[in-house]
Amino acid sequence: MESTRKRKGAAHPVVTVDAGSWRWACAPKWQALISETAEIPWESLPRHAGAELLTENELRSVWRVPIGEQVVVAKVFRPFGGWARLKARLFGPPGKREFEAAQFGQAHQLSVVRPVAYGSRAGDKTGIRVLLTEEIPDAQSLSAYWLDKADSSGGRTPAIDNAIVTRAAAFLESLHRAGFVPADLHPENILVDRGDRLVLVDLHKARFGVQVTEVLRISADQIEPPSNMIAAGGSDYIVGIAKLESKLVLLLDLERVLTTVSAEGSPELLAAAA
Repeated sequence: MESTRKRKGAAHPVVTVDAGSWRWACAPKWQALISETAEIPWESLPRHAGAELLTENELRSVWRVPIGEQVVVAKVFRPFGGWARLKARLFGPPGKREFEAAQFGQAHQLSVVRPVAYGSRAGDKTGIRVLLTEEIPDAQSLSAYWLDKADSSGGRTPAIDNAIVTRAAAFLESLHRAGFVPADLHPENILVDRGDRLVLVDLHKARFGVQVTEVLRISADQIEPPSNMIAAGGSDYIVGIAKLESKLVLLLDLERVLTTVSAEGSPELLAAAA
């Protein structure tokens, strides 16, 4: 069985549940639900009634999966080897790190996806891993929300754009102040729920338990135009540079980042704001 590491104050209690050939780690409140999953073919979810593919890449697929009366989101990580196997030995298997990050977020009441369970076949060290999280009904990505948001007349105003940017900045600040640093951050990884709440949903590169030791306050007279030193690929999104005693701070045009990411699918851009 894979043990789940607990950082001080980070994790809720976890129990182990055996369901068929799978062994799961979950919070006690999910124990009964996970016990019902013995017949679910996690390796071939298209055969499971009601399973819906949401997205996939070469590393994992993401599904909406009904379990009894409950619906969860299942992130299914494919078997790993080579460099991925070495990373798993150093940092933990795929899915397990996200499970721990989600636990940390829940323990600190952060606006991140809520964990349900993490599982693998008993005794299988390199095979499929599955991360289950709570579904966020009627949510849309931040980039889609940005494009859809309009005033009562169907138009856009600077006030609407500024309000979204301010909320996004406050959202990131709340994560950082709690010691949660998402590395793979872009508007497709942030969902907006039916109550207009921002929720971070992809946590696989998140660092947590990181102590925030410094908050920078920059005045307008410290900001300079971007210099030629900035690479051409990123300069379109940088509106200014603040040169401090031992730091170089890049100020991003979040409106341009959000709209361009939505149109062109460039997920790396917003990471510079983290």
